[in-house]
Amino acid sequence: MGVGGLAVLMALLAVWRMIESPVPQRIWCLEPTYSAGVFDLLKTSEFHHDFIIKNDFDRPIALKGVHTTCHCTTAQIPKMVQPHSKVAIPVRVIPSPGSWGPYHAQIIVSFDDESLKPIIMDMKAMIDGGFKIDPSSIDLGEIKRGQERTVALRVLCSKSLVRNPFQAILKMANEEAQASTELVGGKEETLSRGKDGEFGYYVKVFQLHIHPEKEGENHIDLSVESNASGFEKQSVPLDFFVPHARRFNPDHVFMGYLDKKESASQWCSFECDEGFKISNVKVTGEGYVVKSRLIADGKILFNVGFSGASHPGQYSGALELKSSDGNQYVAELSADIQ
Repeated sequence: MGVGGLAVLMALLAVWRMIESPVPQRIWCLEPTYSAGVFDLLKTSEFHHDFIIKNDFDRPIALKGVHTTCHCTTAQIPKMVQPHSKVAIPVRVIPSPGSWGPYHAQIIVSFDDESLKPIIMDMKAMIDGGFKIDPSSIDLGEIKRGQERTVALRVLCSKSLVRNPFQAILKMANEEAQASTELVGGKEETLSRGKDGEFGYYVKVFQLHIHPEKEGENHIDLSVESNASGFEKQSVPLDFFVPHARRFNPDHVFMGYLDKKESASQWCSFECDEGFKISNVKVTGEGYVVKSRLIADGKILFNVGFSGASHPGQYSGALELKSSDGNQYVAELSADIQ
């Protein structure tokens, strides 16, 4: 066989192999998983990657849309992928301020031809957020006077920010808060995490014990100071509400040492909240009467009078108050007749 005949034979053999082993008719991503490793938010605010999609069909494929599973991740797609060609899917990630730890998002591309399965691409990274206070604000809601509430505050700092031993100090900006808030310790740990690239960070944990004293809205300004590079003092607001107590204060009223037929009066204070409503007021005991009442500064003041003692001795009584929700409150009354 001559050279020309051999060339013809080789060409026929190549065509036969193509017929026997056709290229699969599909549209696919060449590398559907991408890891960005450790992403340092201190140096840049976003990162990018292009996924490559290849169309092995003999016809153009129309792309319908793309969506991502993370709000900080966006992607763009072309309208069409031509036969036996490739296109790039640019993906942009802008982590939220304060992001920290593993990042994982899926980018899902769908097609006009619903018989084609969507292409799912995975993007991963380990985000080094630099410095973080967790939580950045604290709202404890309602705490009753006499109760105690404990909350942990964590200060996290990347090792890249600290050359010397890490220091974090938590202070209370308003001095009056010290009566109701106790800072305990400052447990310090060193942690590292991440499979797609490791970074280390320091953690200091503060325990705050809240002992409510002041009724009503309470706002405490906590401040964090640190020796981390470029760190500026940060504030952490702490809020809680202490409901007004419903009680007689004092709960025993002494009218005094009196002579027979002598009269006297004393003010009896009942502390309550704005929503408190009285259903009934009653005085028991010989010689006692409610002369008047008024409301001022979250209190109901009862002017209790005593008179008409017929003989020497101790006279006991009670001021009974019933609220609209069915609760009853009692203040004891007493007088000593000479």
